[in-house]
Amino acid sequence: MITCADISLQRKLYKQILIAESDVAGYGAFLGSSVAYPGDLIAEYTGEIITEEEADRRGRLYDKQACSYLFNLDEERCVDARQFGNKIRFANHSSKPNCVPKIKLVNGDYRIGIYAKQAIFQGDELFFEYMYDAHQRQQFVNNERVDDSEQDGLIILKRFPDNYILVRPSSD
Repeated sequence: MITCADISLQRKLYKQILIAESDVAGYGAFLGSSVAYPGDLIAEYTGEIITEEEADRRGRLYDKQACSYLFNLDEERCVDARQFGNKIRFANHSSKPNCVPKIKLVNGDYRIGIYAKQAIFQGDELFFEYMYDAHQRQQFVNNERVDDSEQDGLIILKRFPDNYILVRPSSD
C-alpha cells in the first residue's frame, strides 16, 4: 500500500540493528534497540534503484548463488541492496514475520520502510515476508523457524539439498 509522506522515514528515525549469525539462514538482522512497538519504523530498505529488466538479469545470477537482495519498488523499478544496501537487508524471510515492509511516497520518491508488526525486543531477530512466487516459496518454505508446542524450546528446520535437519538449541 502506498501512502503519503511518512515523518519517520523523512527524519530517518531508525532503530539500531545488529548483524549476527542466524539460526535460520546465514546471517540475520537483530534489533539492537530496547523495544519496537507495532507500527514503529525499524529501518529503510535501501540500495541501488534499477530497472525491472536489470532486476530480472541480476535475479537470474542471484538465484544461482541462492542469495538475492532484490525488492520490487513499483512495476518499473527495483531496489538491489546487494552492494549498496544497509543492515536491514539481512532480515530473513518468515511466513509469520515480526516486521512488515511498506512502500511510502516521501517527498516525491517511493521508499521502502520496514515496520514492526508486533512488539519486538532487544536481541530479537527481524523477519519479513519476502512475497516469494509459488516456485520460490516451495524452495524456501522450510528455511525458517517453526514453533512446536509439544517440544521444549525452539525447533529449527534447516534445509539441505535432499533432507531436513532438526536442531534444538541447547538448554545451557
